[in-house]
Amino acid sequence: MNKYLIGIIWLLSSVLVNGQEMTVAERNAAQGFNDTIDRLDPDFVKVSLCYAEPTESNNDLFGIIGHCFLRLQCPSFGLDYCFSYESEMVNAQLDKFLVGALEMGMFAIPTDEYLEDYHVWHRAVHEYRLNLPPDSEQRLWEMLDKEVLKGPHQKFDLIKHGCGISIVHFIEKAIAPTRIEYTYWPSHFDKSRREILRMHLTGYPWERLVIFTLFGRTYDEECPKKEKLICPNDIIDTWSHATIDGQPLLSYIGDIVEYPSVTHKEPFSPMICMWLIVLLTIVFIIINWNEWNYILTGAQCVLGLLLLFLYYVSSVADSPNLWQLVLYNPLPLLLWHWKRYWQIPYACLLLIWIIVSMVMPYSMVENEHLVFALAVALYMSKDWLRDKYNYVTSLKTK
Repeated sequence: MNKYLIGIIWLLSSVLVNGQEMTVAERNAAQGFNDTIDRLDPDFVKVSLCYAEPTESNNDLFGIIGHCFLRLQCPSFGLDYCFSYESEMVNAQLDKFLVGALEMGMFAIPTDEYLEDYHVWHRAVHEYRLNLPPDSEQRLWEMLDKEVLKGPHQKFDLIKHGCGISIVHFIEKAIAPTRIEYTYWPSHFDKSRREILRMHLTGYPWERLVIFTLFGRTYDEECPKKEKLICPNDIIDTWSHATIDGQPLLSYIGDIVEYPSVTHKEPFSPMICMWLIVLLTIVFIIINWNEWNYILTGAQCVLGLLLLFLYYVSSVADSPNLWQLVLYNPLPLLLWHWKRYWQIPYACLLLIWIIVSMVMPYSMVENEHLVFALAVALYMSKDWLRDKYNYVTSLKTK
């Protein structure tokens, strides 16, 4: 049996005998413990919420929003473990991620050993004490132990099983029927989880584009505010103002791994890339380079097939964003031989698609997709544009 399981058989029996408060020794004897350790002491079990900042040296697809985990200590038994709900890094297991086979679970690792990785990655880790009732702290440890024994068993899902929301759910179960009293919500919590996550992905435009292209519809679903606590920073911010039994829920302890925060900036954003494609499209229309159509329609085909696979074969995306399939699908490439019949109608459809996407009150697709759609619409209209140009030129020469 693992060390963190030894000696943790939690109390939850009465502390009164014949109306008189029991001594520590009597209470322990009643519960089968042959010692004088006070298990109702608030420091018998100490629970901390730890937040690891993102860093460029650990540029995982979802690790860029940071990571949070629980640190549980029992000084009386010399126990100090970090409990982290996580999966293998998406970038390292991209094949399993794309087929929906990547799983998440709770892991328990001795604190010193767990923090070694953050020293290697140069990630600062901040520690906050969770001021929970003693019986809730012990119940939490018992719950986490049981979760560890299950191993990785949940499908990878940032908003349902990510590190942040999982900690929220475990704490809520451990303190029940007591509840966390939320006295403050950041202003962005009136928005969708997509917009909340977009704010935290500032500086990571490529990762943001990938995440919302794959999971956009899921992040747009309505949910209670506490279910929007998917980003570690938001949990720290919100719980710093929350209370439990009239006492502050969270108090700052200090930094257990110290490194300066890193501001990430991409030198070449996807928006710049998309506008460059528009510029190249205009140039190739002017010089009449017809091979450009294979690049544009090929990109549509590849991305369309990928989305169709993710939506209908893989289980990675719960809510398909069918709106994206208007732009990304294999039909333009497959039907290119008969382009004279559908080029102009499809170009008009894309322009309508762009306008509708822009006027909707919520983001149906990322703006980069709208710019790419403009490039495709322009190229689909190239014959019509050239005819109009020739017509205007001929009028001027008369």
